[in-house]
Amino acid sequence: MADSVMAFYPLGTPLFGSGAHSERILDELIGIADAQGSSLLGHGQVVSGALSLGWWRHGGGVVISDGLVRARALQMELQAPVIVIDERLFAHVRAHSFARNYGAEVDPVNNLFRRFEGTLRGSEVSFCHLDYIRICLEAVDWADTPERIEAYRAAPVGVARRAIVEEGYRASVSEWLLAHAASIVLAHRRAEPDARESLEWLAAYHNAMVAMAMADPVCLCVLDPAPPNPHLIQTGRSHEGFCHRHVPIHWRVGCRKSARARP
Repeated sequence: MADSVMAFYPLGTPLFGSGAHSERILDELIGIADAQGSSLLGHGQVVSGALSLGWWRHGGGVVISDGLVRARALQMELQAPVIVIDERLFAHVRAHSFARNYGAEVDPVNNLFRRFEGTLRGSEVSFCHLDYIRICLEAVDWADTPERIEAYRAAPVGVARRAIVEEGYRASVSEWLLAHAASIVLAHRRAEPDARESLEWLAAYHNAMVAMAMADPVCLCVLDPAPPNPHLIQTGRSHEGFCHRHVPIHWRVGCRKSARARP
């Protein structure tokens, strides 16, 4: 059985300008992505949905919204196991006034969204979705064990500490990916036949992000039996092509605050 949740995120008043609104949208999207990853890893629940931008009115227990209509139509059309972003919302965020403050490597718009072009449920599709795997990977902490923290404190400042931090990131990324892959495999085994194609698509997305993160191949999601459809492999494309740059996974997106210790 699938549960349905509708969420509205007020963007304030025109007094603050569209740039401030876009920054608020980015913050909300990060929280949605974190919750999406936690839902699968913690509860084995795959989140599917869509987000749009539009006006809304609520009164007498009734919600009227053009954005809600577009989001619902997009989700029903694609039924992708991710949060799909409609082009109106993407264009609004892409045009935000703070874009000039970021370099291409850390532009939050590039790092939050991913474009898929290929076959899904027997149809050729192209859509943008919230890149929740990347967002969750960028949230991992290098200080994953008490032993690593003690080693960091005992090490001299400089190369030795940087090596400990890098190894901690690699270990945390691998741990998250292994847990994510295991959750997909388990969900695939339990799913009804008509729901398995979505999970096979999700496994392909997972594997594309393993390659992007340059993680150990043991982190790949291998379904049993392996899906026979070769069109399930993602193109690896995203807006501005960030996936081809192999940016180290622990580089944070520009709009996020980091509490991590740095050597």
